[in-house]
Amino acid sequence: MKNKLRNAVLAVGIGLLSILATATPASAASQCGSSCDYQDPQTFWAITEPGGNGQGCAYDPAVYTAKSKAYNVGGYTGVLELRYSPRCRTVWTRLQSGSEWGYYNDLRIESFYTSGTQRTYDNGSAGSGNHFSNMLNDAGYLGRACIITYADEIYIGTNTYSSKICTDKF
Repeated sequence: MKNKLRNAVLAVGIGLLSILATATPASAASQCGSSCDYQDPQTFWAITEPGGNGQGCAYDPAVYTAKSKAYNVGGYTGVLELRYSPRCRTVWTRLQSGSEWGYYNDLRIESFYTSGTQRTYDNGSAGSGNHFSNMLNDAGYLGRACIITYADEIYIGTNTYSSKICTDKF
């Protein structure tokens, strides 16, 4: 009888451990990988909470500024930030402007392989106040936030720019 009871308790314990090992709590990583590339970190529902509620990676409570750089371009000032979500494993650019930002400027988020070769990038327009770029997958890659200035409106959105200020890679 003792052995049957011990075996039953052991079986229940092993069963509970296997359930706990396969369950994914709300705070667990939901690494969205390449499905998060080029998505808005505020509105793309990469994180699903119990009950089906979703939120963007920007609202991950563990988000932080991985790298930052103050800038002053033609009198326009502010702080350029590389934001990182550990839960989504994504990066994006956030611009905190101290002044109205010029028309010929874009935010850029860049992704690099660990070898240093650029994997991809995405441009997003900036304006006044706090602004975000789209996000890129950062699992196994390096990210960098940039702000670029174009000499003329015909170059907006291209790789032809007159200045580029970037954070360090993370």
